[in-house]
Amino acid sequence: MTELLDLGPHAGFILTCHAITLATIGGLFFVIDHTKLGIAFRAISHNPFAAEVCGLNLRSVHVFSWVVAAILGVVGALLIVPTTFLSSTTVAAFMLQAFAAAVVGGFASLPGALVGGILIGVFMNLFTFYVSPEFSSTFLLVVILLALNIFPNGVLARAGGSRV
Repeated sequence: MTELLDLGPHAGFILTCHAITLATIGGLFFVIDHTKLGIAFRAISHNPFAAEVCGLNLRSVHVFSWVVAAILGVVGALLIVPTTFLSSTTVAAFMLQAFAAAVVGGFASLPGALVGGILIGVFMNLFTFYVSPEFSSTFLLVVILLALNIFPNGVLARAGGSRV
């Protein structure tokens, strides 16, 4: 039973990465769902003209969203670099995985993106273990095509019409 729980020599680092990731996701959820800034983000992404008419400063919200995206990118890179050799050619593989997770989860749903990331991670590891690591990019492209055909709005999209 202890072999199942053994994380190896880097157990502390792995647990720290998971804790930082959960804290980052939780903070992002909190900001988007429970603050005025999150309401501004959602309003501007839904209808920029109406948000500007209501008095929101589009430029400041856009600048802040780019700053948040840059910070999240740095946090992600800092968590990846100690365990993976990162070069200009490996970035494309990470970007393809992230894009596949966003497509599977849905671009408009933060919980969907989290579910999509978990699904892509699990299926990617299973595919590379049982089939071949050389075809991982091909696998991701097939998953993207299937997800766009079967779940065009993501796996957590609500069925039914829109509210008017």
